[in-house]
Amino acid sequence: MGYFSESYLEYTAEDARMEAAMSAMEGEFAHVDENDPRAMGRMMRRMAELTGEKIDGEMEEVVRKLEEGTDPDAL
Repeated sequence: MGYFSESYLEYTAEDARMEAAMSAMEGEFAHVDENDPRAMGRMMRRMAELTGEKIDGEMEEVVRKLEEGTDPDAL
């Protein structure tokens, strides 16, 4: 595949995607109230969207409950 291996190019693309996601999150979440469970739930869901990570199972339940306003200490 030329000078760079396919795995290196995939890693570089993934690295660039994550860097872009982190930059977007930094701007979006700069003013999130970390004491507001709904805001934290939205932030967690948005982070998953930006990074391409899937929220499933127990974590999906936690995020859903935060979005509903459940106290994190109760989870």
